[in-house]
Amino acid sequence: MEAYGLLLRLGESGCVYPVASGEFRSLGEVAAAFDFASDVPIQWEIGDSAGPSPEPADDSAVRALGWQPRYPFDRSVADMIADAAPSE
Repeated sequence: MEAYGLLLRLGESGCVYPVASGEFRSLGEVAAAFDFASDVPIQWEIGDSAGPSPEPADDSAVRALGWQPRYPFDRSVADMIADAAPSE
């Protein structure tokens, strides 16, 4: 959210600002992080792909405005799961 606030203040209209860590993670690594952070089993259906893996997003434009990731990937995954959990 900090990146989006920064972009609202300092970003140029019409420019593209990918907000990313710049680190590539495979779908398997993402699934493993969700499995580790979840209290319940997750049923994954990941197909095969013969295509090349995409390059990490170029986040240099948003970093040039002073933004950088503050939270590790695993924490972001855990926060997403906690946010999606039904409230008791």
